[in-house]
Amino acid sequence: MTELLPIIRDKSLADIEEWFMSGMVREPIPIHEMTDTISYLANIGENKLAVSCADLLQDCLSTEEHVENLISILSLRCRIENDSSNLKNLCRNSLKKALPERRGLILMKNSGFETDTSALECVRRLDVLRKLAPGVLCLDKTWGAGEVKRVDDFYEKVTIDFDKKKDHQMSFAYAAETLEIISEDHVLALRRMKPEILKEIAGNDPARLVLMILNNLGPTRVEDLKDIVEDGIIPSSDWKRFWDSARKSLRANPLVVIPAKRSDSIRLLESIADKNLEKLDALVMERDPDSILRLIGDIVQAAGKTGLAADCLAEVSRRLAYVVHASDPSRLDLVAKAVVMAQKLDLAEIEDAHQTGVLKTNTILRSLLETGRFTQTVRLMPARDARDLLKILMKCDTEKVSDVLLGCQADLNVGVLGESVEALVSMGKGDLCADSMRQAFGSRKAGMALLYWACRNIRRFVEWSLASPASLLEQVIDALSVKTSGEDLKVQNQLSSLLEQKSWLEEVLGMLNSEQRSAVLIKVRDAQAMNTGYARSLMARMIKIYPNLVSVAAYNDTHDEPQEKHIRFTSWRSYNERRTQLRILVEKEIPENSREIAVARSYGDLRENAEYKAAKEHQGILHRRRGEIECDLKEVKGTDFEKCPHDVAGAGTMVTIDRPNGKSETYCILGEWDRDEKLGIISNQSRLAKILNGHRPGDNLQLPAIDGEENCVLKEIRPITEDIRAWIMGAEKA
Repeated sequence: MTELLPIIRDKSLADIEEWFMSGMVREPIPIHEMTDTISYLANIGENKLAVSCADLLQDCLSTEEHVENLISILSLRCRIENDSSNLKNLCRNSLKKALPERRGLILMKNSGFETDTSALECVRRLDVLRKLAPGVLCLDKTWGAGEVKRVDDFYEKVTIDFDKKKDHQMSFAYAAETLEIISEDHVLALRRMKPEILKEIAGNDPARLVLMILNNLGPTRVEDLKDIVEDGIIPSSDWKRFWDSARKSLRANPLVVIPAKRSDSIRLLESIADKNLEKLDALVMERDPDSILRLIGDIVQAAGKTGLAADCLAEVSRRLAYVVHASDPSRLDLVAKAVVMAQKLDLAEIEDAHQTGVLKTNTILRSLLETGRFTQTVRLMPARDARDLLKILMKCDTEKVSDVLLGCQADLNVGVLGESVEALVSMGKGDLCADSMRQAFGSRKAGMALLYWACRNIRRFVEWSLASPASLLEQVIDALSVKTSGEDLKVQNQLSSLLEQKSWLEEVLGMLNSEQRSAVLIKVRDAQAMNTGYARSLMARMIKIYPNLVSVAAYNDTHDEPQEKHIRFTSWRSYNERRTQLRILVEKEIPENSREIAVARSYGDLRENAEYKAAKEHQGILHRRRGEIECDLKEVKGTDFEKCPHDVAGAGTMVTIDRPNGKSETYCILGEWDRDEKLGIISNQSRLAKILNGHRPGDNLQLPAIDGEENCVLKEIRPITEDIRAWIMGAEKA
């Protein structure tokens, strides 16, 4: 599990469950990692989720090719569920599917499923019988090690050559009950098959050979040890020298217990629980805060559910107080870890009479909530420790925690950010949390962690209208083009991996219109600072989902300018008016709406609260409008029309046309948001402007009229006048 835990320990239970479900559809299924995940969930007390995951994996493994992994899962499940009454039927039914019909029935019959034997033992016996085959090594307490010679399914017997009895027959049922399959590196297997290896170990390191025997066979008396070693490994005359050397080394090993009486067994401890006294002595002498916290963690873990003895707990309290007192002021994470440990041990006070006196843990916790200290603290901590700190801080001072979290959303790391959002939502402050995030996304100052949170919680991102999905993708692409290090580099890699997931990319691209998807792909295409290979791979994934994007990507591959490049522009006057609309939305209308929602919340039951529903609907309208304006301001450019040609009709020109009734009309064609009826200003996107575009004086044109269309003459084209130029730059006409 050592390779898996760094992956799942930083995840919430929901993320672990999501990761597990995604593993069910992979090819091949990551069985070992998923089994380790189930063990991890059981170890942290999440038995219900562990059993649920085991049940899903078990169904996938109920085939002959996966029978070995199925047996491992069933054994694990039996231990998690403490061999509950319905487990035996569950195991029987699952194994029947996985084993061939005739052989499976024979093995099941001899494994104890029809007796009072526990489910775990039945599964173990079945595993033994399944593995019996010629050449397999096994162990019997009476006859010692042996090698299987024949397996007879018809008479349900197995023949084994034991060290102490050759050609010995056993029934399947008895063999399942008494035999243990041993690997080729088992000490008795090596003695039988490769004695030269054990002879070399015995000559160079006697203690190592004894440890191998204790590991393989468990507690062993000295006399039995002597019999094993003298049987083909060392001569009887060398026993005394061998044992004296081994015993000297073993006495220095804290995990080996050598009894005073020769009739008692030598034991190898399975855990370091019995070393707690030694660790406690080391704890008293230790002066390094990091080492103190590590030692205390080891002692608490070794104590397990039984907890610490009173004298041990008192010493732990004193050493935690020492950490608070002695830690460097820049290492607030050490102070936080010390207080979290104290709280988990139910220590309201920690005391070190020689250094600090009595310290109240709640007082220390509140000091960590001072301006800037919380962010500084959690940035130095691993995500799991930071989450523990946040949960304890909430119990200490909920209101203060909510104020601190709202003020530092953009500065939190990934692990704490998710917890902080859920904490604020649980306190009824989700709207304030959303407002804080909107400011970050609106100013494009969202950090790497906030971007990753938004991507992982895309539905909440949309529900809260934090920004448009197109804006989110563009900010993510910008973030992936920045050189980072440390925590930001880790999150950047997580963002990269997320964009590689087809289901996620498909969902987000589906929220965009065709123009926005093209704009995103162009941004990837033109992102010079992004890794070229990654950029091409991302574009390929986008094109696979939306094949019509291939024409956009092709421009970069050929390095040719597109034949027609549509540039959107408008006057500075209209552009600035649109920016003013956005500012009023962000600074006035949206905050006012948030206050209306907060007031409506105070009226009670939200299900029948008309004010709340109306305010929430208005919130959606405001945020959609904000997204539209932001998108427009990115795609449309402001201009003063100074250098526009006026030899043909088009943007930046004054045109005069003669109507059939003899009247002349003059228009000024500007940008797509420009209109002023009094000055004759029309948008270049209007129907009239599009018909006039590209024509010269004297051209006959069919132009719109009251009754349809009429034949007109383009009389004159000239540059825009000074009063129009003043209008463009923002001055009103007198």
